Amino acid sequence: MSDESKLAPRLLTRRQAAAYCGASIPTFNKWVLAGVLPQSVSITNRWVVSRSTLS
Repeated sequence: MSDESKLAPRLLTRRQAAAYCGASIPTFNKWVLAGVLPQSVSITNRWVVSRSTLS
């Protein structure tokens, strides 16, 4: 297995980001709307958020 395949992804989907934060998707979305967490961005028609902005 290469070292690259062992790395965690830098960009997370909303579902992955919610799990990373220990929240449900609706709660994660509320936190984003309230400004507690950064907005997601659209890349290749998928909404993603950078893992580093959640830490």
